[in-house]
This record gives sequence, C-alpha cells and structure tokens, in this order.
Amino acid sequence: MICSYIFNNDYGFIELHAEQVYSFIAEQALISCDSGTNDFKNSTEQFLQPAISTTKLTVSPLQKLIDFCKRQNSLPKYFVLDFEGVSFITKNLKQYFKDLESILNEKKSQLVFLNFYIDLTQNDKDENYEYLEKLLEKDSSRLTDQKIRNSIKRDLLEKKKEDMLIRNFETKTPPLHESSSVYLTKYFNFKNFIYEDPFVYYCLYSLAKKMISKNEYHNWEIVPNKKMVLFCQTLNGAYIGSILSDLLDIDIFLIDHLGPINKIYSNRLYGTINKNNNYLVVSDVLCLGTEVKSAKSIIEFSGANYIGNVAFLRIESRKNEDIDFKDIEFYYRISSEYNPIDYKILTGLDKSLNELLN
Repeated sequence: MICSYIFNNDYGFIELHAEQVYSFIAEQALISCDSGTNDFKNSTEQFLQPAISTTKLTVSPLQKLIDFCKRQNSLPKYFVLDFEGVSFITKNLKQYFKDLESILNEKKSQLVFLNFYIDLTQNDKDENYEYLEKLLEKDSSRLTDQKIRNSIKRDLLEKKKEDMLIRNFETKTPPLHESSSVYLTKYFNFKNFIYEDPFVYYCLYSLAKKMISKNEYHNWEIVPNKKMVLFCQTLNGAYIGSILSDLLDIDIFLIDHLGPINKIYSNRLYGTINKNNNYLVVSDVLCLGTEVKSAKSIIEFSGANYIGNVAFLRIESRKNEDIDFKDIEFYYRISSEYNPIDYKILTGLDKSLNELLN
C-alpha cells in the first residue's frame, strides 16, 4: 500500500519518509511478535525511538513503490521522490532504484528527486551511493527547481485535501446534533473516507508530525516514556488513536462511547485511567467540543491529568479573538475564512433553520 501518492498530468509525488514510517511499523510488529504466538514483547526492548522518528530508508518502501508503479497503466511525466525526513540510506538499495528507474522509463516517466540532502560521501562511497550520484546528475535542474517542485507539491496536496473534504461531507439528516442540541447542515463521513482511500494513513502521519512539533495551536509536548495516553471515546476516534499510537509509541485508552450519540454500549473500559498519566483526547471531528468536555471530566474525576485533544478535522466555531486555549491539534480545519462546503451551525433561534428543515 502506498499512502502518500498525489499527482497531476505532469507530476506525481511520493513522500518516502511517510512510506518508510509505515514499513517500520509493520517490521516492528513482526519482530516484536514471538514466532507462532500472539504474544508481544515490550517494543522498548528493541526500538529506542517511535516510528515517526525513523530517518533511514530501507528496502521495504522501495519494493512497495516498485510494485505500485508496475500496477499503474500510466504515470505522470515526472515521478518525484521526496526525501524530506530521510537522512540515511541502507547500502543494498542500488538494484531497487535501478528497477524503479527502468519501470518508469517503460511508462515514459522520469525519476526526479526532491529535498535530497543526504551526504553521499558516507559509508566510503559504495556503489549504492555512486549510482545515486549519477541519478542526481541526470536531474541537472534539481537545485534551481526545488522551490518550484515544492510549490507544486503543496498545491497538489491542498487540492487533494479539499477534494477529500468536499467528497466526504454529506447532508445531515436529520440535522439535529445529538450531543449538543444544535442543528448542523452537514457531517463528515469519516468511515467512508477510511474505506475509499489509503490517503487517510498519510493524513494521520502528517497529524502525528504536527503533534510532535511546536506550533501556535498546542502547548503540550509529547516526550517518549512520559506516561502519555491517547483517550478515545468513539469508534472513529479509536481508529485514529490506534494509528497515532503506532506512529508515536503512545499507549491508548478506549471507552465505548461518549459521542456524538451519548450512549454507553459497554461498561468495559479498554485500559485503566491512571492518575499518574497525562491524557490526550482523540476525535475524528471536533466541532463544539461537547464530547471532549465529557472525556475531560472523566479523566479529571479519576485524578488523572487532561492536557489537550487532537482531531482529524476541526470546525472552528469561535472567532480567532475569542480563542483563549492552546490545547488542540488537528490535521485540517474549517473556519469562517475557509469553508468550501458552506458548513453551518444553527439553533432554534435562526430563521434560516426552517429552510434547512423543509
């Protein structure tokens, strides 16, 4: 499975670090599992860093990429491998790059590197690195075109995200929001998005990178082995949390479930709320925050520490000047400045509500 592929007629982009991270997770699971059993060893015995922090390119993502290209009927004029986040390359990759280049040539597509800043003088310049140097020399314009190619990639990524957003927002019927006593014109069908497109894995990879970076939206910090737990209160949130858990090497806690329909289907807690832990609440869509507040109350009532929440999609219901909190991280958001689906939150006091109901 390739999750980061975005393209138009001229350019196709693959983010190698994203593909490497998920390959790392798969390999980690195989190594951590005792042969012939379902018992897992403590991953910290063998892995000193979370998957998102890996920087070495290995065979597995390149083999997946070769298989992916073979299956395509056609490919764009330029096939761009983005090396951002990759600092090292294992020695045995020469033949894989050659095979990839050969397949691309057959499909009249040219291999191009982007954000390639790896020191090729390491490891005594074995044949692996000499071959890469020759590939780089073919792309003589790579330095002058870096900004252009990065700009094209950003534009394609924004278009992909907007298309994903528009395609998976549906008219809400009935429009009454179960947990917050307001009326919503539309809802995001996250389950449909999961089923239709492996791009969801790239989105969650990007969300994980935002979670470990410092920015204006959150003031909490993810530190390895600092007793942080992802608190999931819906099934969609549990799906997101399970992937973020693998990416960031953070424990997960699940309660089924607090929203959007506030009904407990099981009295079983998947884990224990520990008062010594810090909890991040995970949501698919964060709108008015009712479910997050419920989760926060449970966490704090149990004596634990609520530090914030993370959401796939954030719908900004407050104006910027009224936002006085720094505890939220998200992959994508809708606001008054950006609302391509004309999303509205209404109450019984809105005269336009009758039009929505009729």
